[in-house]
Amino acid sequence: YLRPFRMPHQSATPEGMLGGCKDCKPGEISLAHNGVLFLDEAAEFRTSVLQVIRVPLFQGTITLSRAGHTTTYPARFQLAMATNPCPCGNYGSDKVCICSEKSIKLYWKKFSAPLYDAMTVRMRADEADVSPVFYTLEELREFISDAWEAQFERQGCLNADLNAEGIHKYIKMDKYAEARWARVGLERELTGREELDLLRLARTIADMHGNPAELCEMHICRALQLHHKVPVDII
Repeated sequence: YLRPFRMPHQSATPEGMLGGCKDCKPGEISLAHNGVLFLDEAAEFRTSVLQVIRVPLFQGTITLSRAGHTTTYPARFQLAMATNPCPCGNYGSDKVCICSEKSIKLYWKKFSAPLYDAMTVRMRADEADVSPVFYTLEELREFISDAWEAQFERQGCLNADLNAEGIHKYIKMDKYAEARWARVGLERELTGREELDLLRLARTIADMHGNPAELCEMHICRALQLHHKVPVDII
């Protein structure tokens, strides 16, 4: 089974993303079902296009109503986006940024808070190759396969599908992880959705590294590093 990888152009319309026409044809988000929807130069997409992605991303389905016809399509996809840090692309680098503060704010205003929160893992360009550990494609496949099997064996579904009750039931921490998580609650203003996303991410990290019964402090810290722009001190 080859999972889909969809990369729509920046000129895509809301109808092209959601689907439509008189026959209620599926759009990009349904064509990416069980695969990846990649938005390259995401800030160049229309604001309306970025906003229509949010609800299906959380619901996993999209319902279309056209000319008296109603059709529901599946839309469970992994959303990946890449964009420059500012209109000129140099903000935060060692190059000169020619953008005004106002233009940078307007540039990022396209991404609403709920959509930004949906980005479970966020990385800057200078973080892409800082890891001293490299894996082959086969090794990564094995890690992912082991993590997949561990999740179904433990809870009957993927970590991404765990609701708040499931997270409380299946995600356990050792005393050091609990202490770190308590500090996270005091030091960071996290939304309820961010807290759940962080715990799912930490559990997945643990599943890919030996599948321990309990999360340790490193798993919590690594999830924070991937989820937030602010570096986290593991010690």
